Amino acid sequence: MFRYSILISFFLIKLICLNSCDSPINVFSVQQDINLGIQLDKEIASRPNDFLVLNQTLHPDVYAFLYSMLEDILISPDIKYKEKYDWRLRVIHNDSIVNAFSVPGGSLYVYTGMLKYLDKVDQLAGLLAHLIAHNDQRQTTSAITSAHGLNKLISIANGNAVSEEISEVISDLGVLSYSEDFEIITDDLSVDYLGTTKYACNSTGLLFSKLYQGLPLINRFWNCHSQLDDRITKINDKAALIGCSTSLWHDNGDNGNYSAMIATLP
Repeated sequence: MFRYSILISFFLIKLICLNSCDSPINVFSVQQDINLGIQLDKEIASRPNDFLVLNQTLHPDVYAFLYSMLEDILISPDIKYKEKYDWRLRVIHNDSIVNAFSVPGGSLYVYTGMLKYLDKVDQLAGLLAHLIAHNDQRQTTSAITSAHGLNKLISIANGNAVSEEISEVISDLGVLSYSEDFEIITDDLSVDYLGTTKYACNSTGLLFSKLYQGLPLINRFWNCHSQLDDRITKINDKAALIGCSTSLWHDNGDNGNYSAMIATLP
């Protein structure tokens, strides 16, 4: 559990510990977001030693399960770029890393360590809704720009960057820091997204609670417990406000399918 606690911390840096600075502005066009994502996806695919992506042909049950969930969430009318982006899911084989991240333009990456750590399918739905919201609001590009500068990202999007520049961005994707405004928007939208699905619409709050269980010493590191509690409360308040279902699909319809999918992972 201690090992998991350390690794979960990387995911919680962006999910829980909120950046106090103002939200950066995304000066990229939507097409530039897409172009940037294409280049970053290519770099990830070219580095199997760092990102061993599970082959879809060899693991059809895993990808079928995840894409079914993705499609359920993308039905939401609140997702602006559901048609414009090429929404893709990739699973990275590394059980020692409990993390997930998004790449501009619709690509979502989840580590096997995260899939195996979550014990309810609704928590996974909350994770995907959270990643989709960051991506659809184009916050991922804004966060990368804030961390690496506009010139570097323009160079990458135009296909002119050297490998070292792309590698620097890739290395930071799992620990991007989003502003408080961004996180509030993302939490709120996740409830809207999930409200049209069979999953509990407060699933992002369930995700946060599960991740926090793996970090019993989080207050010592970042003193974020009150912020996390506040975010979970706001998610539950939003669910109550719009009257969406908070009944767990894991307990009322999944019938062990999530566990069966997890069992097929290497």
